[in-house]
Amino acid sequence: MSTNLTARISPSSLVDTHCNYRFHTLRVLKQWPPRPAITNASFGIAWHELAGKVYNPRNGTPPNVTHLEAWSRQAFRGQRYDSEAARDEDRLRCLRMLEGYIANDDLDDAVNTLSVEHWVEKPITRDGQPFFVLSGRLDRVIVRADASGTGPVTVVGRDYKLGRPKTDLEAAFTNLWLLKLGFPGYDNYLSELDWVDEGGRVDRETITVADVRGQHAAVMDRLQRVLLGDAHPQEPGEHCQWCPLRDGCESRESTGIDFRVDAFQENHA
Repeated sequence: MSTNLTARISPSSLVDTHCNYRFHTLRVLKQWPPRPAITNASFGIAWHELAGKVYNPRNGTPPNVTHLEAWSRQAFRGQRYDSEAARDEDRLRCLRMLEGYIANDDLDDAVNTLSVEHWVEKPITRDGQPFFVLSGRLDRVIVRADASGTGPVTVVGRDYKLGRPKTDLEAAFTNLWLLKLGFPGYDNYLSELDWVDEGGRVDRETITVADVRGQHAAVMDRLQRVLLGDAHPQEPGEHCQWCPLRDGCESRESTGIDFRVDAFQENHA
């Protein structure tokens, strides 16, 4: 068996490990199919960048909106758009959403923001040998002390979500692991998923360490199979639906079925 010493595992790449072929092709060989500009992805990247600037303590006490207009132009200038009109429409939409989010956010959380867009990277070993590198970016890290000032101190990893709510406990586990590795020594660790709608209103989901109990063993078992094996078979499943390799994957059924054939003809007798 061969260990892939360059393998990187992150909350976003973890879904690729459900298929050995997909992970090896995309994450090891780096053979990504051509990808057109995706407006929703560009919007999300810019939104995260802008939120990071607003809540970054180095820019002043959060939330700091002094340079919001300039920051928004900078964030969207770096994204791919088919037209300037589409770019500016998304920029203004982002500003409305973020302004709504700021208005709804807890001021104590804003003031107690430790870090934003915080990158964590740690080598993970197996039997004393390199196994993979765990890495990821925490959107925002907040510290919460007990009201009395003498109780346990909790560190929160807040993850901004702009799509339709769908919780992935494996990704949540990975985020919590990154949070603990990046900010060791706290009494409690929480992951907060902020599902933000068009008006900046938040449907917040809190994931505790208890919620992800058992995920570590399940994920590590799968990673051993994917990272330590020499073969990289295609493994069809639900994860195929949004796979970038889906169109050219040989595991897909290529023979069509004639529409005139009764699917249950053999049961008619």
